[in-house]
Amino acid sequence: MLASTRRPIAISRASGRARPERLHWSRRWSRVCKWDPPWVKWFLGGRLNAAYNCLDRHVATHPERVAYFWEGEPGDTRRLTYRDLHAEVGRFANALRKLGVRRGDRVAIYLGMVPELPVAMLACARIGTVHSVVFGGFAADALRDRIDDADAEIVITADGAWRRGKIVPLKASADEAVKVCPSIRAVVVVRRTGETVPMTPGRDLWYHDLVEGETSECSPEEMDAEDPLYILYTSGTTGKPKGILHTTGGYLLGVSTTHRLIFDIHPEEDIYWCAADIGWVTGHSYIVYGPLANGTTSILYEGAPDYPDKDRWWSIAEKYRATILYTAPTAIRAFMKWGPGYPARHDLSSLRLLGTVGEPINPVAANQGGYLVLRRPWPAQFRTIYGSPERYVEQYFSKFGKGIYVTGDGAKRDDDGDFWLLGRIDDVMNVAGHRLSTFEIESALVDHRAVAESAVVSRPDPDVGEAIVAFVTLKAGVNGDEKLIAELREHVAKKIGKLARPHAIVLSADLPKTRSGKILRRLLRDVARGRALGDVTTLANAEVVEEIRSLAKTRHEE
Repeated sequence: MLASTRRPIAISRASGRARPERLHWSRRWSRVCKWDPPWVKWFLGGRLNAAYNCLDRHVATHPERVAYFWEGEPGDTRRLTYRDLHAEVGRFANALRKLGVRRGDRVAIYLGMVPELPVAMLACARIGTVHSVVFGGFAADALRDRIDDADAEIVITADGAWRRGKIVPLKASADEAVKVCPSIRAVVVVRRTGETVPMTPGRDLWYHDLVEGETSECSPEEMDAEDPLYILYTSGTTGKPKGILHTTGGYLLGVSTTHRLIFDIHPEEDIYWCAADIGWVTGHSYIVYGPLANGTTSILYEGAPDYPDKDRWWSIAEKYRATILYTAPTAIRAFMKWGPGYPARHDLSSLRLLGTVGEPINPVAANQGGYLVLRRPWPAQFRTIYGSPERYVEQYFSKFGKGIYVTGDGAKRDDDGDFWLLGRIDDVMNVAGHRLSTFEIESALVDHRAVAESAVVSRPDPDVGEAIVAFVTLKAGVNGDEKLIAELREHVAKKIGKLARPHAIVLSADLPKTRSGKILRRLLRDVARGRALGDVTTLANAEVVEEIRSLAKTRHEE
């Protein structure tokens, strides 16, 4: 969803096309697409390099344009021009080559939001190495699983990262992970916090020592359009993580095109800020590859939105005169809960466009919908699950035939012909024989004037099959009582129908979230069903779980 406050977005039929000519190709393709369902190849025979497209082209025309304004959580800053970024990438790429890293090898990157993260990604891309970025909020076991699945040889990490004034011990987690990862032969460590960390002789190397004395010139590998660019693992709560594999040509074309058109990018004047984490696909696409391919100036921020106070984002937007802010509904709901006083402290007149990703922020009343599927491939489509092609076919191309891609989302089409996403197709409850979407109920709750955030789960019920349990946080200044709970139940009934009325509503000051801000509904489902809780070590706010469980035990139900 986008909201623009200054210049309307106008896309002509011609400019709206995804034109591969906008990228630099060292060899032109001979065929645009080969579609042999469920397998697809784009720009056959074409050759290019992602790092060259993100850096060298811009160094030749506007070397002093800022690529990143970086803001560390403690207040330290860096300003990297395209010339600076090109030099850093070249030096580290040369260092990786000296470590024996070659085309097609896999490198795991486990860092916080520091400039060395995009540098490492682009250095890998420059020499044809496949990078696997692991979100810095993941614990050692999650890192270990991703290293093992990719058979990575190098891990790039840091002594730590800053988060709400505390140090996240990245090196300690990396050490724990690689103990049982026989493929790892070197651990490269960025000095970020200055903490003393153990360094294993013969394995651990300081990043600054590696790049010292290296030349900034590094010849880019000429990659086939279908050569892998990166693997990014899903962060599912159960089961083996899936290594989503993206290729070079189609992916770079897709993200550069969508970034340019959706955000109405004007590189000469815009200061763009995607406030996601690079550890997720949004960050890969709209912090690194898309913006840099388009020669954009971006803001990169290390820390939390509420440290040292709840106006940190607004102070950064004011400081750098941001024109575009792209964030998640989770953050927006937090701002709603904190109230308008925090943004009101700052001059935000530079902002002309706001975007959000992941789910709609406006409630959607559906009562009816279907599966969102795609009948034709697109250039940025991921090609397979790394090491598990059969899993790729089974999960995405088996339900309706091998020529139809199942996105995993439900959708409805309104009277205007627009499509509305209704959430994951497995987030469905069977209440008294009726299939109800948890997303619909959450949207109805958030539609109420008092509600900042909600999460809906189910629990077994002998009468209706599954009973609806809603966990709700209220906006700042709103007092929760039995009258409000009754009002919320009736509000859902009015929006969707009486069958969707929650059987129980638990009011809580917060909801359990991962460090990326995702509500962990698995834990809420365990709470609702009275089960033993699973691992909570990856939560940003683990203490809230016991509070919610206590509240749920005493929650009066109809």
